Amino acid sequence: MKGTRSAEAGSALIEFAGSLILLAVMFSGIFEIGYSFYTYGELVSAVRPFIGAYTPLYSVGQNRETVSPYLGRTLQLAGYEGELQFGLREEPQRRMTLEQFASRWSAADQGVAFFDPQLWDSWRRRGFPGRVIAADNYTVAVSRL
Repeated sequence: MKGTRSAEAGSALIEFAGSLILLAVMFSGIFEIGYSFYTYGELVSAVRPFIGAYTPLYSVGQNRETVSPYLGRTLQLAGYEGELQFGLREEPQRRMTLEQFASRWSAADQGVAFFDPQLWDSWRRRGFPGRVIAADNYTVAVSRL
């Protein structure tokens, strides 16, 4: 009997320790998600001075869903479909390719684009015009000015 109780206590201790580890992993994910939402606000705050009432806004190679509500403006998606693929098939006039974006951007005198970091790095190395005004782990904000 004594051996069974100590085995049960040991098993309970292992389950408890495993639960603590699981909770720690879950909470670290929650804090990371919360942090990324927090950085969206910081990113938008840094970009806001570069955005006027008629400044064209783009999201290039990604869909930063939280940026639009922070700015109170709609962003034109370029080179991204993802979860919006069905809607873009239904309304193809809303689809913008990367080539169309590059043409509009180069012809414009103002604009702000939120780039996927890897895409921006590639375009920057090829001499694409724009000035980085803010960045986080997920987005590089670039101004045409």
